[in-house]
Amino acid sequence: NGALGSVCVGRRGDTVSATVPGKEPVDRRAWCFQEWLLSPRKLLYTTDTLRYHCQSSARPVEDSIREIKTVHSSTLDHAFLPLPLAALANPDLEHLTTEELFTRQCMLWGTVVMNYTQRLLSRNTDRLLAFAAVAEQFDQIWQPQWHPGRYIAGLWERLLPRDLLWHRELSHHSWAADELRTRPSEYISPSWAWPSVDGQVITRAGTAYHPKSGVADICEVLECEVALLDKRLMYGQVTAGH
Repeated sequence: NGALGSVCVGRRGDTVSATVPGKEPVDRRAWCFQEWLLSPRKLLYTTDTLRYHCQSSARPVEDSIREIKTVHSSTLDHAFLPLPLAALANPDLEHLTTEELFTRQCMLWGTVVMNYTQRLLSRNTDRLLAFAAVAEQFDQIWQPQWHPGRYIAGLWERLLPRDLLWHRELSHHSWAADELRTRPSEYISPSWAWPSVDGQVITRAGTAYHPKSGVADICEVLECEVALLDKRLMYGQVTAGH
């Protein structure tokens, strides 16, 4: 049609270099995250191909030769399946103890918070709402022996001594004060919860949560409450907290 472009020629089965992971429009939008993470099957419209993802693989549609590089499904997707199904999809899971599964879930929680908070929202007030389905799913899969209690505006009640140690990921070239204290103009959550700031957040997830890690909390949470905007949405927006 006269338009300028580029063509890749190769034998069937060959692949060409993938685009940089995480740079697609769907990777930068916050509302896309829970849909990508929780949907058992999805079609992703990207800049160079249409991709089909299921619980065991990712494939380009219509014989595209574009290589697909994405988060390996066993890293995240399988962790949200009931254990018998997850073990079928990822046999390594069935050999883990409940303690090891709990530690893995804590690490996954840190991963999803980090991924989600680097994404963009048109309305800052959607920050908790666009993440609510992920929080609800975690609430269902936590190992019962160490269930972390209520969900408190992005944190977990029984893990608060360590959940409160989140920090904003700064850019490498700036340590300016406004970088440290950037907050939305609207009220999103209490200042001690990560949804209260803009930008990517790093949490203290991982081995520190392991019940036998030897890491001890030296403080006690006496009281923690948040006021929900809608009491029917336990994982949604809040109007106050202490």
